[in-house]
Amino acid sequence: MGADQIAEIRPVVAELEADERRYPDDAPRFFAVFSLAGRDSPWVEIYFDDDETIANLWYTIDANPLAHLTRRGVPLPAGARLVDMAQGSVCTLAFDRCSSHDIAGFVDHVFLNVFECQEDYAVDVELCRFAQPGRQPH
Repeated sequence: MGADQIAEIRPVVAELEADERRYPDDAPRFFAVFSLAGRDSPWVEIYFDDDETIANLWYTIDANPLAHLTRRGVPLPAGARLVDMAQGSVCTLAFDRCSSHDIAGFVDHVFLNVFECQEDYAVDVELCRFAQPGRQPH
């Protein structure tokens, strides 16, 4: 695991959690985007919906995402399930709510084990508003 990357990813996930606590009855207002520094892909998007965490992954592999993540050594959070998949571009996973540290670890494992980034990869972190024109999760 990349401690530096988790230290960058975790605060943004914690920000999503804090916003949800402030507005518990609202639909998700924000989502987080994690990408390789200076690049459009690969990326991971995270947001919360009710009692689940939703993860959209840049996914160009022609294989079942859950099986592929497991084969690549990504520990799947409890309750992980495939929600949707657009062949050759994106997959959407849902899993039980867990700590911001566990979510950051999941994102880091995806970058290291699936996207095959180097241990010292640089990550761009962005917190986006759902209602922001031109910016919706994949």
